[in-house]
Amino acid sequence: MDGPAGPKRGDQLSDEVVACAERTLAVPRARIELSRDWRFMWPDRAHPPRRHGGLLRPLGKLAKAAAKQAGKAAWRHWAKDHDPGHLTAEGVIEPPARRHMIDFGSYAELYKDGKRWGGRSGRPIATLDPWPPDRQIDLWWLLDVLRGATDASLEREEVLHGTTCRRLAVRVDLARASTLAPSGLHVPSVERFEELNALPVTVWIDGEHVRRVSFTEGDTTSSTLTLDIVGFDPATGALDWERLPTFRSPEEAP
Repeated sequence: MDGPAGPKRGDQLSDEVVACAERTLAVPRARIELSRDWRFMWPDRAHPPRRHGGLLRPLGKLAKAAAKQAGKAAWRHWAKDHDPGHLTAEGVIEPPARRHMIDFGSYAELYKDGKRWGGRSGRPIATLDPWPPDRQIDLWWLLDVLRGATDASLEREEVLHGTTCRRLAVRVDLARASTLAPSGLHVPSVERFEELNALPVTVWIDGEHVRRVSFTEGDTTSSTLTLDIVGFDPATGALDWERLPTFRSPEEAP
């Protein structure tokens, strides 16, 4: 058995992950980077691919958003110079208010009051329709799911954004996390129900806060969503929550 100065047990590390997640969800404001990567590797015809309805929901989400004239134009403008299989954005979250804004570069999203808008960066949300509700795994899911951490193991130390962090392989009980989330948690695509009791999530913590969290949904066809907490800012300074942000692109005319 490890003594007081020995390595922490898995349950101790998981408790620390939960504590770091709670503190991160309590900060007034944080600067973030968000990335989503899709990987498609179809099996041969002798072994037809299994359906991954939950995994393809993000793609369906984009299609629904693009169906609206403004969203469609903004998405096409963005996709001309980007790889739709690798999305990156930077933005801001305000956890107590449960809202965020992110900019992919000419295409941006804003979420507040339980509604999400997307379109050309800088556009007033009053000129857009909110997206219909969906079951997408989003950045809030990444933070909320950590409340259900039941086991963790140290992989290594890494420096993120100038801060030394521990990279941990974490197992999460989705049912436990969902009861603690404000509106419950969507269920990702899995092969067996039992997997929901120990979902694998990779987390980087600095001892006080979560600095990165990454989750991969699916296997042969997969989607990886990664959230970086770049820095913490006080809830001061002007942010226009009535307009899509322009963090990575020049402000566009409506």
